[in-house]
Amino acid sequence: MTQDTLRSAAAELLAPATDKTLVSETNLAGRYRRLDLGIRNAGANPVTAAALKTGVGSARVTDPSRSAALLAALSAGGSYALTLTDDDVPDALEIDLTSASGTTLAVYLLGTQHSTTTVAQD
Repeated sequence: MTQDTLRSAAAELLAPATDKTLVSETNLAGRYRRLDLGIRNAGANPVTAAALKTGVGSARVTDPSRSAALLAALSAGGSYALTLTDDDVPDALEIDLTSASGTTLAVYLLGTQHSTTTVAQD
């Protein structure tokens, strides 16, 4: 199976009190059977607002429970990991974050492609 790096940044800056879209990917469900997301707050200040959104095409809906878990995990020095597989892989994924005082994040998003089987014919 092939794995694609969809997003990778060792030092993504969040300016103070400015909402930033950290991840915005579409057409995921048809391409990937698994998504692995990791975000680490490498800065000294916490993330103060978080929205993890999923949907189809340009339509996005905030997932309240995952957004709350993301916010709770990204205190200063904190990290968040999420794995989505099979039917849980959304068509679109967006993550918006804000830090009142600003901070630095590390982020990665990996996609594992659907396997393809080749059948030999006689």
